[in-house]
Amino acid sequence: VIPVINLVERIGGDNTLALSDQRWALIAQVQESPIGFLVDAVTRIVKIDTEMILPAPDLILAGLRNQYIRGVCDTEKGLLMVLELDRLLLDEEFKEIRRMKF
Repeated sequence: VIPVINLVERIGGDNTLALSDQRWALIAQVQESPIGFLVDAVTRIVKIDTEMILPAPDLILAGLRNQYIRGVCDTEKGLLMVLELDRLLLDEEFKEIRRMKF
């Protein structure tokens, strides 16, 4: 059992997909705990070096809750937004997850 967070709701994006529409769960290790993030789509995994992450432009920060955005990375496929997964949960939420022995 892995806790799952609706990523679109958490970052303040457009959450118009109905519950019956296809969704994906992206599983990540966050503060030593496995967490699932519900996302609308998964295209591919991209490996980037930390040095490639640049500050996000104001245009991107304006529409989302910017405390979750680490920066952006310009790739051959376009601009990628890099999220800071540790910031997606409150300290109380992390404590509760740790108490739930998965």
